[in-house]
Amino acid sequence: MISGIINRLIVLDLSGGNLGDKGAKTLFNSPGINRLHTLNVSNNYLSPDMVKKLSQLKCRVVAEPQKLSRYNP
Repeated sequence: MISGIINRLIVLDLSGGNLGDKGAKTLFNSPGINRLHTLNVSNNYLSPDMVKKLSQLKCRVVAEPQKLSRYNP
């Protein structure tokens, strides 16, 4: 279902939410994710490793800053 929605989007702004690595991994593995122009996942709870992984996507990724958590005290 998520890939069907992503196929119709240009920008996906998930900033300021509660997105963690598990949800980001689902996004990363979505077939339509690279059709986006911009993915904004700033101000969530992503680990530095996940931010690095998301930066490998073909779309523009806005991932900084992240909220304070166990990953970035």
